Amino acid sequence: EVYRNSEKIAGSVNRAYDLVYRGAGRSLSALESLKKASDALGNISGLDERFEAIKSKIDEVYYLAEDAGYELQALNESIEFDPREAERVAGRLMELKRLARKYGPEISDVIQRRNTVSAQLNELEKGNEALEQINARVEKSRAQLERLAAELSLSRAELSRKLSLRIMRELDELGMKNARFEVSLSKCPLSSKGCDKVEFMLSANLGEPLKPLASVASGGELSRIMLAMKTVGAETSGVDSMVFDEIDTGISGRMAQVVGEKMAFISRNRQVICVTHLPQIAALGDRQYLVRKTVDGQRTGSTVELLDEEGRVEVLSQMISGVGSRESSLSHARNMLMSAQKLISNMNKS
Repeated sequence: EVYRNSEKIAGSVNRAYDLVYRGAGRSLSALESLKKASDALGNISGLDERFEAIKSKIDEVYYLAEDAGYELQALNESIEFDPREAERVAGRLMELKRLARKYGPEISDVIQRRNTVSAQLNELEKGNEALEQINARVEKSRAQLERLAAELSLSRAELSRKLSLRIMRELDELGMKNARFEVSLSKCPLSSKGCDKVEFMLSANLGEPLKPLASVASGGELSRIMLAMKTVGAETSGVDSMVFDEIDTGISGRMAQVVGEKMAFISRNRQVICVTHLPQIAALGDRQYLVRKTVDGQRTGSTVELLDEEGRVEVLSQMISGVGSRESSLSHARNMLMSAQKLISNMNKS
């Protein structure tokens, strides 16, 4: 209530002080009036006891008024009215009333609400600090990733040149003498795999520009390129088994022999499974299986049979002649199988 009525109090004290001690305008103050009255009676107090009694009462009132004036003076000097501070306090009181209506009814309820919100704010601020720490770690990791990606790009550039040359040598042996092969590196957005886009480029014939492998290579060329890649990778690849499904597409004769020898070379360090229709390739296998399609009623199935020595000769002769087991094709099949086994034996010794 003091803050609410501060302007009224200051005005009232000042007015009382003026009236009692200083006087208002041209009028005499209460003290001056009492003093003059006492002096006036003092001139006649000896004349009558009644004057002396009245003078004593006026003097008593005078001293009481004088004390009251001193106290009013002290209050007047101690009380300062600041309109802006009074407005601020009034606004604060209004805000407290509003908060009491919303979170009250008591001020203690408002304080409890403040404490709860303050605790929640502290948790949020801690969350912001944690987020800043996470962002700092992310930036540090990103810088490390960029550094490692740059190192990886340098390694890829060096290895891509070596790989291109080795695959071109393999393609030359596989009958693609005028082919050009290149591992192309271009920049791409940073990821867990680095910042390089790797693409295989091929020019299969002399005078043709390098183009993406997937868009220019024929079936036979793709088979030989894949074999070249697997031949190069056989020494370092962590793959234990390699499957060649109809790698003989588009090749025959001497080139089929070369392809078979490449796979035999790979088989020294890796398991090789090959599906083929060419006898030159089939003869180079350590084991040969015959796959047949079967029809049982309304269902189609297949069987797989491991061939013995004679079985291999029989099947190879059929692959050679295409019309049963003629004596010449059987003899050719035996010779082909013996030559293949000798070649494999020499590979294993080298």
